Order: sequence, then structure tokens, then C-alpha cells
Amino acid sequence: MIHLNRPERLHPDEAPQPNPPILRRAVLFPEFPWANRMSGPRLVLRVGLIVSLWGLGCSEGASTGGGKGGASGGGAGGNSGTLAYTPCAPAMRLGGFSISLVSSVAGAAPYSSFGGGVKTGVDPRYGRDEVAKDGSCHLTTGPSLTCTPTCPDSQVCAGQNTCIDEPAYQDVGTVTVTGLLMPLSVMPAGGQYYADLGKAVYPPFASGAVIQLSASGSPLPAFTLAGRGITPLDFPAASLPVVRNQALTIHWTAPPSAESTQIFVRLDIAHHGGGTARVECNVPDNGTMTIPAGLITQLVDRGTAGFPTLSLTRQTVDSKLIGAGCVDMVVASPVAREVEVAGSTTCNCDADHMAECPTDDARPCPTGQTCRPVGTPNGLTCGS
Repeated sequence: MIHLNRPERLHPDEAPQPNPPILRRAVLFPEFPWANRMSGPRLVLRVGLIVSLWGLGCSEGASTGGGKGGASGGGAGGNSGTLAYTPCAPAMRLGGFSISLVSSVAGAAPYSSFGGGVKTGVDPRYGRDEVAKDGSCHLTTGPSLTCTPTCPDSQVCAGQNTCIDEPAYQDVGTVTVTGLLMPLSVMPAGGQYYADLGKAVYPPFASGAVIQLSASGSPLPAFTLAGRGITPLDFPAASLPVVRNQALTIHWTAPPSAESTQIFVRLDIAHHGGGTARVECNVPDNGTMTIPAGLITQLVDRGTAGFPTLSLTRQTVDSKLIGAGCVDMVVASPVAREVEVAGSTTCNCDADHMAECPTDDARPCPTGQTCRPVGTPNGLTCGS
């Protein structure tokens, strides 16, 4: 049995903020140091995976447009049948846990990890505002939170000039997970839980395996959550053009047999420019879906940036009401691909300063143009 007590990762919904902009290798994710050591395609796709992982367990990611309110999917009883897809409602979510399959990128070996945590309250900074909806897809933006003067260090802005105590991670006791190929037991570090499940056995469960997470409690009451072993997602690399007034059809390999999974889709084309708009969809895991043209147009009109990504996540989600909020567990396999946005040229350096370009994937702007800094409008794209 693995016993771990390691404060190595934030929970996926704990989105770090970009550091001051530089062109070549921006330190975008201080809590994920392996991403900051990368450049080129490995960095882009790992960033896409991180953004996907933030959505795992977040009901705005698992079910944009409203979750089930926290009613358990019934997995706690150990039923080996289909697991209901029951994410937390965004207004109720205190946190959760994820077992994530991280796919191979640029030849790196795939691996799996476990992580999560439960906060003392709902964190308003990670909510999403719905702008438009078409079928199972939603255009969302980050929350509009404005406080003047700014909130004290111990508080966060929760609305128009409304400060609240910053929700903190809390101890939920020992967390054990069964149904994996090796039982897992994790103690908290600063209220957060993390375990590297390694590369030797991937995935760390059999397809369809009944997975159960049990938290011993303290100060929250003990609780259990359920998941199912899933097939790693196969999302073939292909041309993915994002064009105004054109729908985007996506294909992936459906699971070989009926699984309790859905596919969460996230199209984010302005992340490196500081934009918060994105299109998110929750669809059946049947191998194909289409993002409607109207949502594509609205997303493009809100701004673009370099290294735009489309991420797909195969996942099961179970949740439970705990005290005044909701906690969930996700078993997930995310894969991110770079997309091509019409009229936007991705860059990471300038032709006039080739010495600053990364050696593995230099994308210089043409002579006479410059690569806009990350974190600014149209960041990491070429401009005059």
C-alpha cells in the first residue's frame, strides 16, 4: 500500500496566475515546475493538460450549466454497474479529488496521479459566467468580481465590493482509494492531498473497475465517493481549424465497451493573452461532436492569443453533499491539442532575435514583426 504525505501540487481548480510576461519561456505555472522547464509543443500541450486538470472535479468543467446539486451517483455502495454522472453544482462545490491519466506528449511516458482537497467554503474566483449556450455547449467567461478598495490579504473578492474570508483547504482525515491495482492511502499536507501513481503501471486500474474513495473525516464527517476505471482517451492529432462562422467537428476513439463516461470539451484560444472566455461542452462518449458555428464566432470575437488549445477529457464524476457544500471525485483522461485560429500567428520569439528562440520548437515572427508578450492582448502572436 502506498502511504504519502506530499504537498507537491495544488488541487486542479486552484488556478495560478501568470507571472510578468516574457517571450521565450514564461513561468506560467509556479505550482507545476515541470511545465516551466518546457518550451515548444511539450509546453503548449502540457499547459493545455493543466487547464483541463483545473476543470476536473469543478462542476463548471464537469457540467457547465449546472450540476446535480451533489446527490451521490450511488457508487459508494460498491455497485459494479453504471455509475451516474453527478458533478457538484458550481454554487455548492467545496472541492474534490481526481485520478488523472496524463497522456504521452512529445515522446514522454504517460503517467497517472491522484490529487485534491476540500475547502472551508465555495471559492468565488473559480466560478464561471455563462454568456451563450447552444445545445450541450456553453460560452463562459471568468466571474466579474470587483472590490474597491482591494480586499485584505486574508480575504478575496466575492462580488461588487464584497470581501469574504478566503476559503482554505481543510483536513478530511486519511483518504484511501480502493479498486486501483495497488491500494492507496494519503495523508493531508496543508489540507491538500497528492500521490504520484507513477509510470510503471498505466493506467493504474482495469477498465470498468469499481473505484471507491473513503475519507475518514475530521472535522468534516466521513464520506465516500465512487468512480470507474476508464480507457485512456485516444484523441488523434489532426488539423483543427478555428474559423469565424464555421462549426468545428471533433473526432476521438470511443471506448471499446459501455463505460460510465462522458467527454468534457474545452476550447481556449485566448489564455496566453489574459482572456477568460472559452467554450465548454459536455457530450456523450461516442466518438464525435461538433462545436456550433455561432459559439465559435462569439469566442473568436472576444479575442485570441498564441498557442490556442482544444482539450478533451474522458471522465466519470460522482459527488456527495457534505455539510453546507458538495464534494466530488473525477476519474479522468485529458488530452490537449493545439488548434489553428484563422488570422492569428502563434510565436515565441522574433526573427530579429533568434538567439532567444527555444531550440526544440522555434516559432519566430517574420522580420519587421514582434511577438506580443504573454499576458497582454493577443499575447504570443505576431504583430506590427
